[in-house]
Amino acid sequence: MGHYISLYESSSRLYQELGAYGLYAFLKANYYMGIQRLDSAEWYYRQELFLSQDKNEMEAAYKGLYELFQKRGIGIFRIFFVPLYRQT
Repeated sequence: MGHYISLYESSSRLYQELGAYGLYAFLKANYYMGIQRLDSAEWYYRQELFLSQDKNEMEAAYKGLYELFQKRGIGIFRIFFVPLYRQT
């Protein structure tokens, strides 16, 4: 599956031309969460947060980071991400 994602990214600029890279980053982060590549998932959630253009994208990024840190068992980040997730 990873090969096909890399192939798509190298040959298609559609997601960049439409300005939907934040959504693409979120979908890719979810993919990496599903295959337990948590470092990659975190990077893409942070990319989405950095590139978010509206409240819904920010909420999705915060929720993804919250779930990621829950999966890792890192409780200290709950203090930071839960209020941000609920504020958006």
